[in-house]
Amino acid sequence: MQDNRETDGLDAFFDAARKETAVPSGDLLARIATEAVAVQKGSGPTRQGPRYRSGWRGVLSAIGGWPSLAGLSVATLAGIWIGISPPASIEPISSFYLSAGQDYVAVDGALWLDKILEDI
Repeated sequence: MQDNRETDGLDAFFDAARKETAVPSGDLLARIATEAVAVQKGSGPTRQGPRYRSGWRGVLSAIGGWPSLAGLSVATLAGIWIGISPPASIEPISSFYLSAGQDYVAVDGALWLDKILEDI
């Protein structure tokens, strides 16, 4: 362990600081108490809590409002579009993974959609 003698001059100040206890004045304590009471009187619930909604308004508020609903709608439509008419680069990849020893049925999305629209 290295003994650093350069702080010897500060030891007296540190010892004096350890011995001295700071006691706030009575005036300061009274002002703090007065301000605390004023803050406590003003602090309280401004409303009774969250209001729960039912039906579509409840669903809408649960997902985050109209901006979230718009984002979910766009993502849903993009998923349907990609599912019905996948880009050419996806077809070889999906056929590779799906044909690895498993049977599957390929459905042409455009024909499926045409059939649904004919029934309407």
